[in-house]
Amino acid sequence: MDKEKTVVADAGQGQSSGATEMLVDITDVGGLTAKNNWQTPKKLGSQNKQGQRGSNSKNVHKVGAQGKKLTMDLGWNIRGLNNPKKHYVVLDICSKSKIGIGAILETKLKGVKVQELMMNKFRNWDYYSSSVTEGRILIIWRKVFVKVSVIKEDSHFVHCLVRMIGHKQSFYITFVYDQNTLEERKFLWPGLSQLVQPIHSWMILGDFNAVFTAKDRIGGKQVSQMEIVDSAHWIAMNHLEALKSTGSFFTWTNNQEGVSQIYSKIDHVFINKEWLEGFPNTTAVFKWETSSDHYSCTISVLPVEKLGVKPFQFYNFWTEHALFKQLVLESWRQPMTGIGLKTIFLKTMRLKHKLKRFNMNHIGDIGVQFQKAKDQFQDALYQAQLHPSNFVFQDKVKFVAATFRKRKEDNRIATFINEQGRVVHNYSKVVSHFLNHFQGIMGSPGSASKGLNS
Repeated sequence: MDKEKTVVADAGQGQSSGATEMLVDITDVGGLTAKNNWQTPKKLGSQNKQGQRGSNSKNVHKVGAQGKKLTMDLGWNIRGLNNPKKHYVVLDICSKSKIGIGAILETKLKGVKVQELMMNKFRNWDYYSSSVTEGRILIIWRKVFVKVSVIKEDSHFVHCLVRMIGHKQSFYITFVYDQNTLEERKFLWPGLSQLVQPIHSWMILGDFNAVFTAKDRIGGKQVSQMEIVDSAHWIAMNHLEALKSTGSFFTWTNNQEGVSQIYSKIDHVFINKEWLEGFPNTTAVFKWETSSDHYSCTISVLPVEKLGVKPFQFYNFWTEHALFKQLVLESWRQPMTGIGLKTIFLKTMRLKHKLKRFNMNHIGDIGVQFQKAKDQFQDALYQAQLHPSNFVFQDKVKFVAATFRKRKEDNRIATFINEQGRVVHNYSKVVSHFLNHFQGIMGSPGSASKGLNS
C-alpha cells in the first residue's frame, strides 16, 4: 500500500487548476484545530492554486447542493474520461443533479490532461488529486457551494471533511475505490476502521469491488463466505448501516447474455448513526446509464421540515399500567353535552388531555428519558470504538444501535416514485401524494356522514 499522507484542500482558492497540497500532521488536521477553524462557506474570489494531478473515474461520487439540497452521484464507472463525449455526460449529470462535490474514479487521465479537462470543461469547479491517488480518485467540488478538507488518503480511499452551504453542521465523506481481488481488498478494511468518527456524521461510498451479502451477485460464481467475512466484520465493528435505496438493486453488469450474464452489487453507500441523526431524510437511487457498465447512484439529503404542533401520541405500554383502565372509564363515563358525533369527538379530546397528564404524573417525560438513554448509548458507542477488541463494549452497543437505526429508518418516508418513474424529493409533494392516496381509499364525505354529523 502506498504511504499515507494528509492533505488540506480548501475550495475557492483557485480556478480549475487543482487543489494546493499541504503535508501536515494527521492528528492535528483531524482534531480540534481543523474543526474549530470551520466557517460557513461563502462565495469566494478566485486565487491562484498549484495544480495536482488526476485521478481515475471508475465511479462518480457527488454531493450536490442548491439551497438546502445535497446530492451525490456515486459508483459510476465510465471506464476512462479520454473520450470528449464522456466529458459532456459527466457535466450533464452534474448540472441536472445540482452536484456540489464528487469523486470521479478510474478516469485514466493523469497530470496535464486532468488540468486541461478541469480548465476547459469544469471552469467553476475546484479539484484535488495527488501522486497517491493519481489514476484512481479525483475529488471535484463547486467553489460556491462547498468547502473541502482532505484529511487522509491512500490508494484505496480519500477521507474528507465537508462543509456545504445550507447545512449548519459539517460532515465526513470517505470516497472508496478498491481493488478487484480479495487479497488486495484486505488492506481496505483496517484503513477504513482507523477513520471511525464516533461523534460526527460520516458517509462512506464508492466502488468497493466487493459484495457484502450472499444476495449481492447473481450469475457466475456464487458468493462465498470468504468473500463477505471481512466486509461484514467491518460493518459490525464500526456500527455502520447500508443506506436505503430505490431503483436497481445491482450496480454492475458484465453486459453478457444468457448463462454468461452476471449482475452484482459492488457499489455501496454506508452511514453511521450520527449521519442518520443529523440528516434523517437521506435517500439513494440507483439508475442505469448507457455509457457505463456501472449504475449511477444519486443521493439526496433533504432538510427536516417542521410540521407544526406535535400530534398526540398514544403509547402502547400505558395499557399495562394499573391505573390506565380506571382513568379511561372514569373519563368516558362523565357526561358531555353535544349533538351526534360531536359528543364522541369532545369525549376523545377530554380523554386525550387526561392521558397527557397521566403520562407526566405517573410515567414521566419520555423525551427526557429518551435523551438520557441516548446519551448513555453515545458514551457506550465511543468506548466501543476506542476498544474494538473488547467484546463487552461491542455487545453492549450492538443491540441498541440496531434498534435506534431501524426505528428511525422505518418511520420515515422522504421520497416516492411517480407514474413517470421519476423520484420525487420535494417534501410538500411527498405529503400531498400520500394524502391523496389515502383520501382516494377512504373517499370524500357523503350524504350519510353529513347526516350523522348534524
